[in-house]
Amino acid sequence: MSDNKASLRREIRQKRLSLTEQERADASIGLWQQLKRNLAYLRFNSMAFYLANDGELDPAYARDYGLLAGNKVYLPALHRSFRFHMRFAPYMKNCRLTENKFGIPEPQCALAQLRYAGNLDAIFIPLVAFDKKGNRLGMGGGYYDRTLAFLRTRRIWKKPLLVGLAYDFQQVDSLPSDPWDIPMQYLVTPSRVIKV
Repeated sequence: MSDNKASLRREIRQKRLSLTEQERADASIGLWQQLKRNLAYLRFNSMAFYLANDGELDPAYARDYGLLAGNKVYLPALHRSFRFHMRFAPYMKNCRLTENKFGIPEPQCALAQLRYAGNLDAIFIPLVAFDKKGNRLGMGGGYYDRTLAFLRTRRIWKKPLLVGLAYDFQQVDSLPSDPWDIPMQYLVTPSRVIKV
């Protein structure tokens, strides 16, 4: 099954990368409108987004609108103290960013400023592929799954809400699920919101 995951990952990443700048911008606006209209995302006091990379659906409008509305916005951050796990760094418009080991920019901040995932109200997560059951295919590094592993005992954790973000074409009929996979609770594309 890992060969199927690898080939699906390649195929969808290629589709993402082939989008024009206008198609990306239109999709980003559509995503923002779906979040505003259907998920009322501004009710979350603290929320983590991501900086789009590798053709991912860009949540920039939603992220920046959250900042303007006074919400606390965070971005994923890798730190040597949390090996193979992420924490979340406070993000503000025009804050200093440095590239992590994967070349993805993240906010510069002190270790004490990093937030644990369980302390956030919502995390908006990029997807390579997804199915209607909330299964997600990521880039293959397992960072989100390890970071969110505490949610396997969801009965004692009320947050964060997990929201997968993707283009419409990234939906597939079915994805295999491994025991360590953490499913999404919502999936949002530029055209719709799916509650799992």
